[in-house]
Amino acid sequence: MPNGASTALSPSKLAQQVTASRDIFKKCYDEFAANYEGARRFMTITALRQRGAPVPLGPGLNRADFEAALEEAERKGFLASFVKTYSERLFTSSATEVEASDLLDDEEGEETYRATLQKILDDFTPMTDAGKIKEGMPRLARNTCKLTVKLSDGSLETGTGLLIGPRLVLTCWHVISSLVTFETGLEGPQGEPDWPGVPDRRLSSRLSVEFDYEVRAGQIGNKWTYGVTEDWLVVGSRLSADPEERLGNWKPQQLDTYLDFVVIELNKPAGFDRPYYNLVNETPREATGKMIVSHHPGNFTMRFSPGEFESSSPVPKFNGIAASGDRVLHTANTIRGSSGGPCLTYDMKPAALHQFVYQVQRKTKGKVEQHATNVAIPLSKIMQRAQETIKSRMGSLSAPRCTLQRSGKALIGRYSLQEAIAAAQTPGGPKILVVQIHYGLDRKPLSQIGKSFSYEILDDALAPGWHRLITINASDIKDNAYSTAQLLLDRISVGNNLSRKLTSPSQLAGAGESTEINDTIATLARDVANVMEEDATRDTIWIAIDEMDRHQISDTSTRVFLEKLYPEIATRQKLRLVLIGMSDPDMPALKNVNSKSVDPLKDHLNIEDVIAWIRNRLSADPDRMLLSLGRIATMLADREMLTEEEKHAERERERETRKRERQEGALSRSAAIAKIVNDIFMPSTTT
Repeated sequence: MPNGASTALSPSKLAQQVTASRDIFKKCYDEFAANYEGARRFMTITALRQRGAPVPLGPGLNRADFEAALEEAERKGFLASFVKTYSERLFTSSATEVEASDLLDDEEGEETYRATLQKILDDFTPMTDAGKIKEGMPRLARNTCKLTVKLSDGSLETGTGLLIGPRLVLTCWHVISSLVTFETGLEGPQGEPDWPGVPDRRLSSRLSVEFDYEVRAGQIGNKWTYGVTEDWLVVGSRLSADPEERLGNWKPQQLDTYLDFVVIELNKPAGFDRPYYNLVNETPREATGKMIVSHHPGNFTMRFSPGEFESSSPVPKFNGIAASGDRVLHTANTIRGSSGGPCLTYDMKPAALHQFVYQVQRKTKGKVEQHATNVAIPLSKIMQRAQETIKSRMGSLSAPRCTLQRSGKALIGRYSLQEAIAAAQTPGGPKILVVQIHYGLDRKPLSQIGKSFSYEILDDALAPGWHRLITINASDIKDNAYSTAQLLLDRISVGNNLSRKLTSPSQLAGAGESTEINDTIATLARDVANVMEEDATRDTIWIAIDEMDRHQISDTSTRVFLEKLYPEIATRQKLRLVLIGMSDPDMPALKNVNSKSVDPLKDHLNIEDVIAWIRNRLSADPDRMLLSLGRIATMLADREMLTEEEKHAERERERETRKRERQEGALSRSAAIAKIVNDIFMPSTTT
């Protein structure tokens, strides 16, 4: 046990020379005091001192508490040993360093100082690598979003969120609580006490999510503003037992049960051109030490506020909140609108979700004292509750491909189709994919928007050996159910004559619209699905019916057959159906098929799609981006240097090219854009 010799050290003077954080001092003191019988712990000392002589929050409070602890050490006889042991760690400043070992031998009241050039002053303030800040700050800014909820009285509720998946945003439940309902009960179908409710679909349009709110003037159209899907509430935990309770009445009860978080799903992917925080794979940091919160306070644009995580507080009510481990306190400045803001450690790793500011009033000797602290939810607690649900809803496509692997063609946009193909390859994913075509003002299907590229994307995404892709042009489909059934089976396994396994076509004689004939065709559809599934022993069979907009299925027994086939395929694990060019994915035959996904082709590629593609392909490699820009400048310069004769020859070549394309079938605008960017931008190392 350390020797506790008596000294004339002054606890008051020493307390003024402490520059370590409160948490560090507490840790050092408690470790040392544990060696002395009857020595009280730091929190006990400070609580008793505050009860007898209250001091308001601030630097004066720490000095008073340090002095009380040092006086306790003096009474117990270990002050000198404590100071000598921790002289360098606790009793220093930027200009001087107290030599406590010298203090032990000095005359009463005499102090010794010496200047130093460097010192670790605060164990909780790391020297962060500049590269981490350089990479981390832009990533944090691009993935922090502003949530706006329009309330029934016309006012707006705002909050902050963090993008944690291509379509998934994490925020606080109380931000969106006005948009959910508990009509079926408070505990939901699984009996969860903290069940977050279900979305009131009548109100879903009131929720909007906006990214890059710090550069509004430079934004293009609505690219960075998103709505939500119909079933947008993925997982969550409400604020308290009473879903009607609001922040003004909140009490810190059952913090381990009611975490006040929610994950929402956007109506289109925001994370395919943003390096979102995949909390399923990126383990959240422990919420300790210095921190920063990214948020949208009030009506301000995005703000970063520095602060420090705290595991204890001199205010008993606050200390009780932090002691549970289900919340953490922090000192960063926040106001209304900050709820849901991500709290990151100084190495730019997410650690917690800012919840709200908690305030208390204390009356001491007739005086009213106001105290406030920021409360945050550790992300580790949220992920313990939500990880599996988030992983399932996120899907298997974590990032889009920039090019087709086999042809090297640029793959711009088409996120919905990429998502659908990836999801269809996972258990429980969709079995039917629809590439939906929309109609123009002339009541004709839109053309040259990249529909024909759908098959190439599909073919490139499916690995041979695991998947078998069969394509059928809608023009090949006959106006007879049995003939169509034969066509499907013969295309699936060429030479094996699978169609011989079907029952005789005589059963379909006199086909009409009677219930009996419909039942017969339903049997035929079931038989076809059975035969296809039997043949898919080692791979998954994908049937792609193309050009459905150009060659519509007539109202014959074939139409009835396909309508009966859709639900059959939707129940088979080894079968997939892709309908390219269908205009109505909600037709009666498909409306009740839950296992489907729709890729709505509404328009040509636009500048936003091209910007997203360039960002995906080049942003991780600035040198490649600069090289590509150099190629653009060189190509334009080469054109400027042409003589008049050369320009005339160039125009003639372009006319010949256009003439040839008209004869062969012109490139769609989407394909033309893809060709240009492929020619200009250098190949990427990732696809």
